[in-house]
Amino acid sequence: MKFFLISGDSLSTVEAYKPSIGRWVPTEAMSTVRSRVGVASLHGRLYAIGGYNGNERLATVEAYDSSTEKWSMVASMSRKRRFVYKRLIILRIIF
Repeated sequence: MKFFLISGDSLSTVEAYKPSIGRWVPTEAMSTVRSRVGVASLHGRLYAIGGYNGNERLATVEAYDSSTEKWSMVASMSRKRRFVYKRLIILRIIF
């Protein structure tokens, strides 16, 4: 099991906490600098959704595959959004 940290002020870096060694370790960086990003996990992939790159809101979405330890771009949203995580939390509570 791993825990991921995707946070900060317009960063592309990501760290994973590995309980087996008791440390945070860097993973491959996202291709896009993001802050105020939404993050969700589904079917073994971690998704970075929208956010803000320091200049504009983002519609792009990236997925991290823990088996390959690589990020890839997936379908973008139809609208640029930041603070997506607030909506994800509300959806999880409702459903």
